[in-house]
Amino acid sequence: IGFVEQKKFGLYYADFFLPTLSLIIECDGEYWHSLPKNKERYERKNTYLTSLGLRICRLGERAITESHGRVVLGELYAA
Repeated sequence: IGFVEQKKFGLYYADFFLPTLSLIIECDGEYWHSLPKNKERYERKNTYLTSLGLRICRLGERAITESHGRVVLGELYAA
């Protein structure tokens, strides 16, 4: 499956964009993404991206680093 890293959509960048699936994958580090100002920004970003008909899969830091792929695959299938 082809993907684009750091794809720009309006004011926002997506970590990974899979065009054939209309899917965005966001990798959320625990510290940065837990700050209140960033939570609000990501809510606006999610609203904008879904208004474009895109699906979003957000993967937390622990899911990426500690699950050996199990949680990641589960999240991708759910998206």
